[in-house]
Amino acid sequence: MRDVAAPRLPREVRVLVFAAFMIAIGYGVVAPALPVFARSFDVSVAAASAVVSAFAVARVLFAPVSGRMVGRWGELPVFCGGLSVVAVSSAACAFAADYGQLLAFRDGGRANDASQQMKPVLEKLSLNDMIDVVAYLGSLYPPQ
Repeated sequence: MRDVAAPRLPREVRVLVFAAFMIAIGYGVVAPALPVFARSFDVSVAAASAVVSAFAVARVLFAPVSGRMVGRWGELPVFCGGLSVVAVSSAACAFAADYGQLLAFRDGGRANDASQQMKPVLEKLSLNDMIDVVAYLGSLYPPQ
């Protein structure tokens, strides 16, 4: 049985949990609002919904590139760069003048998928710390 007063998680893990929380905000707050915003450009419902799907499609397409970037420059610089790209592109969505720009800004946020690559940091954890991380992440993404 684990001690209730478990030691504090390593800094890397706290950063990852914070990043996961910020990503959860994007899924929980921004993603539902995007189709409504897209509809303001007088596009079809399908086109408005495509704004949300475009993010996932871009992530799939750029995943192999992200892996090479991590191999070339290392996890931390690529992770921080990925978060920066997502933050800038998400903020740019608010200033999109037309549907094309909105779609481009949304896709651009996923072009650097490395912000999701937490595996290298998680591999450095002990089993107990990994259990704690899963618990924290589980609280961010509760079952539906």
